[in-house]
Amino acid sequence: LQPNPPVAAQAYAALLADPEDPEGAALEGALAFDLYAGAGITTAGLRAHFGAVEACESHPESARALGCTPMRTEEFLHAALDGEARPDLVVANPPRGGFSAAVREALARLSPPRLHVMSCNPDTLARDLDALSSHFELVGLRAFDTLPQTAHVEVVASLRRR
Repeated sequence: LQPNPPVAAQAYAALLADPEDPEGAALEGALAFDLYAGAGITTAGLRAHFGAVEACESHPESARALGCTPMRTEEFLHAALDGEARPDLVVANPPRGGFSAAVREALARLSPPRLHVMSCNPDTLARDLDALSSHFELVGLRAFDTLPQTAHVEVVASLRRR
């Protein structure tokens, strides 16, 4: 549980919002991917605004609760690249280590119009954004103090395909 639920809710809202809309309206579309879906907070938010949402979660119990097969993100993205459906938005909340090189490569190849990332580690987020910068431009960056009186911060980065 987050010790600062109102701020955590703001972070999740920012993850799903259009950073270029002054009102912060949620993005909408036909298909969204939710990578590292966890307990499904983001998946539920996406389902309210997208025709279809494909969640990716490797933890078996969480995947079952989301109605998906447990799968590593690398495997999920490679399967998506082999298919024909392309998402309008990819949302990701990776672990502290950030994206693996294989995930960064697959995201670059998938090249969704929008990629939104929530990160609890600004250092790995900076590395990932740098690695993806030839394919995506940063259009929004917000920090949220979800653990008050600690050095911990959640950062939401919004990217658009170049």
